[in-house]
Amino acid sequence: MRGRTAAICAGLVVAVFTRAAAGDSGSESGGAPEVTESPWSFFPIIAYSPETSAMLGAGLVYTFDVDGHPAPTGPKARKSAIAFVSAYTFENQFFVSASPSVYWDAEAWHAEGDLNASLFPNTFYPVGNATPAGSAEDYTDTGFVIRGALTRRLVGSFRTGGQAGVFTSKITEKQSGGDLDRDRVLGSDGGRLVGIGPVLRWDNRDNDFAARSGAVYSLSAAYFAEPWGSQFDVSKYELDLRQFIPLGGAHVLAAQLYGEANLGRVPFQAMATLGGANLMRGYFEGRYRDLHMLAAQIEYRLPLFWRFGGAAFVGAGDVAHELDGFRFEDLKLAGGTGVRFSLNDADRVNLRFDVAGTSSGDVNFYIALGEAF
Repeated sequence: MRGRTAAICAGLVVAVFTRAAAGDSGSESGGAPEVTESPWSFFPIIAYSPETSAMLGAGLVYTFDVDGHPAPTGPKARKSAIAFVSAYTFENQFFVSASPSVYWDAEAWHAEGDLNASLFPNTFYPVGNATPAGSAEDYTDTGFVIRGALTRRLVGSFRTGGQAGVFTSKITEKQSGGDLDRDRVLGSDGGRLVGIGPVLRWDNRDNDFAARSGAVYSLSAAYFAEPWGSQFDVSKYELDLRQFIPLGGAHVLAAQLYGEANLGRVPFQAMATLGGANLMRGYFEGRYRDLHMLAAQIEYRLPLFWRFGGAAFVGAGDVAHELDGFRFEDLKLAGGTGVRFSLNDADRVNLRFDVAGTSSGDVNFYIALGEAF
């Protein structure tokens, strides 16, 4: 559930943030009339990853203020928004999504969510951290997601609240003779997960999309259970720690530690998956999957010239079937370099181009909006 919506959400958030900044602009010269910005904004989507190939699409964002005026002013002030996205990939994958993000009471309260539907041809690798490359099999699923979270700011940058979600999957095509075709994997026909859980979050970053200082620490849990409509009983726990260390000017050292644990009857769609455009770049997302995952990455970001910047990154991680099953000798390594092009200097909205390789010999490249973390 960390996977395919990530690219869409990244584009949505960037668009919302850019639109919010533009909506507050006005003339500071006494003689010029103030320009009223439209609350509607259209934006294109252009991305690439090994999971989707090229992705093309479009989105529409509507911004507004619940309180009738902007909440605290300044670079951290946020407007509420609803974003609509439709995207198609060269792998014949299709997404439609709506994502609200609403602040009120001077940003003390925040409600956010996603509603999306998808048709998604994909690749399945068997569960485990040592599966051979030739074990891949193709499948197609259709599904939808309804997810919402409500948090309240308590003290300083600390927020707490709850989340709820419904995730459905129906596998419509399977590779003949594969594990999914033979029903050897839980979730091989799809299924439904319905769950609720708490969220704890500390966030004092100076920027949401390309932080140069501060940190964001997040701990969440989701409990999916049959009494409220889930077909599987699953407990999911996620820990996401990110730290940004300024090195002078626009030079930054960024670090992330991510952990995920899944307990119960866990379908393969809900398992931890190594790889993707944001964590352990270089690995196809889902190349290794299992109940639990630990991964860490660091990235050095630096300015180059004009609107261009650079980055170098390295990561290490693995999946395991038991919480005590992680072994140093099984550790997967990934690393690479990339170029950033600033689409908006004031808000640090970047288009990134990354090339990454792995200790397994894979090499992949990525085009995406916003930094990986």
